[in-house]
Amino acid sequence: MPSLPLHQLSSDQRYRLLAHNAVEFGMIMFDSEGVILEWSHGAERLLGWSAQEAIGQPAHMIFTPEDRASDAPGTELGTARKLGRCSDVRWHLRKDGGTVFCDGTVNTILADDGKTVLGFCKVMREGYAATKEDAAPHRARTGERSFLGAVLESVENGIVACDPDGKLTFFNAAARAIHGQEEQPLLSEQWAAHYRLYRSDGTTLLAENELPLYRALRGERVDSARVTVLSAGGKRHDVEVTGRSMRDAEGQILGAVISMNDVSAVHAASAARDETLLEQGKRIAAEASEDRERKTQAQLHLAAEAAGLGIWTWDVTHDTGTWENERMYEIFNMAPGSPILTAAGLIADHLHPDDAAAFGQATDDAIRHGRRFQFTGRFYPRPGPDLRWLELSGMPQTDGAGQLRIIGTAADITERKRNEEALREARIRLEATLSAGEVGSWIWDIRNNHLMADRNLAKLFGVPEGATADATLERYIASIHPDDLDEVTRQIDLSVATRRPYRATYRVTDSVNGYRWISARGRVDFDADGAPAMLAGVIIDITQQKEAEDQLRATQERYSKLISSIDEAFGIVQVLVDAEGKPYDYRFEEVNAAMQKQSGLVDAAGKTIREMVPDIEPKWIERYGRVAVEREAMRFVEHSAAMGYWWDVYAMPIGAPDELRIGILFTDVTARRQAEEDLRQLAADLSEANRRKTEFLATLAHELRNPLAPLRTGLDLMRRTGPDAAASGKIHEMMDRQLRQMVHLIDDLMDVSRINSGKIVLQKESIDLAQAIRNAVETTMPAAQAARHRLDMTLPQQELMLHADPTRLAQILGNLLTNAVKYTPHGGRICVTAKASAEGDMAVIEVRDSGMGIPP
Repeated sequence: MPSLPLHQLSSDQRYRLLAHNAVEFGMIMFDSEGVILEWSHGAERLLGWSAQEAIGQPAHMIFTPEDRASDAPGTELGTARKLGRCSDVRWHLRKDGGTVFCDGTVNTILADDGKTVLGFCKVMREGYAATKEDAAPHRARTGERSFLGAVLESVENGIVACDPDGKLTFFNAAARAIHGQEEQPLLSEQWAAHYRLYRSDGTTLLAENELPLYRALRGERVDSARVTVLSAGGKRHDVEVTGRSMRDAEGQILGAVISMNDVSAVHAASAARDETLLEQGKRIAAEASEDRERKTQAQLHLAAEAAGLGIWTWDVTHDTGTWENERMYEIFNMAPGSPILTAAGLIADHLHPDDAAAFGQATDDAIRHGRRFQFTGRFYPRPGPDLRWLELSGMPQTDGAGQLRIIGTAADITERKRNEEALREARIRLEATLSAGEVGSWIWDIRNNHLMADRNLAKLFGVPEGATADATLERYIASIHPDDLDEVTRQIDLSVATRRPYRATYRVTDSVNGYRWISARGRVDFDADGAPAMLAGVIIDITQQKEAEDQLRATQERYSKLISSIDEAFGIVQVLVDAEGKPYDYRFEEVNAAMQKQSGLVDAAGKTIREMVPDIEPKWIERYGRVAVEREAMRFVEHSAAMGYWWDVYAMPIGAPDELRIGILFTDVTARRQAEEDLRQLAADLSEANRRKTEFLATLAHELRNPLAPLRTGLDLMRRTGPDAAASGKIHEMMDRQLRQMVHLIDDLMDVSRINSGKIVLQKESIDLAQAIRNAVETTMPAAQAARHRLDMTLPQQELMLHADPTRLAQILGNLLTNAVKYTPHGGRICVTAKASAEGDMAVIEVRDSGMGIPP
């Protein structure tokens, strides 16, 4: 701060020094919205916040939570804005959480024009402080009360307190000054008369329930109540009263206290200012009356033009007049400047005959009784048959000569009438719709317990049409089913307490059907003080819906029982698709017990197939996806290697197409498929056995024929040679060998098990290869000689022993030689060669002929 003497400082600098050094007073400046702009050292000492912390914060920062909840900051600034100042005697919040009782005032800061509010200034001083955790001993309470009493005695506001019985216990000096007398031990009903407490009109005594102290004693919160007090000396005091009840820790009322702010001087100053402004206004008005009249007339014409109004005057005595703007001509479809209509001409040529009487009645009321001229009726513009609506409005006036004339406006309201008619028709349609839909509406005035209902609601609740005007909520509640009454009441109370929408479903008495189901919806509206004012809503008769729901529930129960009882597995699944619409999984939504039993999928409902069987074959998802997308049922039998089952599946689409939901009914046919596979295998095995048997028999039949030729040849030789013993011996040996061959073959034929299995048991022994070849040639020789074939043999010089079945070896060699004889042209050559292989562990036999041979 500058070190110059005070007289050399500017006024602003001196004011700043004053605010800086007056630390006993807290000085706070707010803008017009209540935001802190200045914060003095005294305010920092009093409330604890520094200027840096406080500036920019809202005014409610220094108010207690209770005052914030009641919007005391807004009320305080609102009063100061309206009256120029407001007393501020209350507890204020400190930074440390404690409170301090302050006595102060809030004043408005006006601009140079004396009208514009720039902000507010609060000046206050400490009366009493309490810490957040007040642990003062009991012995200090009496001193504190004395101190508080001294503080209350020193404040500018009148403070009056009473005990729970209404006995006055405190009446400070400001209160005595306002009333001009001391407190007296009077009953509350005597307060108004004794202390001369009036309403703001200054003539009507306050009733007991209007007394601020009485209201506070009853627990009501009193804010800025206007009261007029006539002191014992007859002086009038206009006061604003704030009152609160005083309660103990348990909430019991210990008494009440009110604070009276004498605003008489403010009112007087305001009245003087208003009177000055009024005189100023009169002078300005007198100076500019002619100009204002011209402007007014111009504005009137502009307003009339903007509103589409015609302006007219009518000399009632002579039935003449003037049309003041072109809109009058447009309304009647007449050329501007043409002769205007008289009242008689209007009635005769333009008004609808049915509306002429109403025009005469409106004219008579204006002429005889001086009432406002008001007429609405139909008229025909010139020329043409179109009927339009006209509205005439005017005020009768009498000039200095006693002549009556009416000045007024005219409007073509045809479009408005059409809209009103359309609105009326829409209202009728709405009422018809509500009636057809069995919808009722109501408004419950909570404070007066009056319920206004339409015909539909009254009908549903059985309230006679003539009794709806005075019906209370209880009258309608009486029709609610006793079992539903508590819930309905609870929902109403819950809606009032929580401000949530009211919703309830209940039954009401119906004389025909017993009870009907009702669905109610509503909303509570609250007044400016936050008290519930009314509950408005609608009700819908949902009896048919409830019956349908019950039927649907019963059907669903039967359906569930049916699905649960069938042996086939059943499920409802939703196919899941990706962004491109391609199925990638499906989720089970509902399954029966057979599903788990047949598939092994436990608790499948709510899970996808890939969750339960990660390696499920894609073909299942593709097929179910096709059914869901193409909306065509499908039946198929398919095997799942991942699950190890064969399924007989029927899949069909259900629900809306976009839901991609299908129903599947399937049966485990794994055992059946295994049985079918076993049957197919058995049939194949039998077919194979039959084929082998046929081949075997064909081979055996061929083999049986080979020994017969040598036997026949032997018999022929025996007949020719006679009893030649040497020749007969050789023949007998040959015939014996061939006979043993046939016996062996017949044994094979009789062995059924070997025929069925296609296997022949080899009976191996050591044999000489050369002798085996000679035996085979011997068997074939008769057929070769008959065909005149030459048969040569080239055999090993040394004995070549084999471990083989001589019969089978004879069959093989016999078949080779028989084929050579059969397919070699007559007189051909057949060569048989036998030798050991180069390795010496095998014998090689070759049969060659001069026939055409077999392709390699």
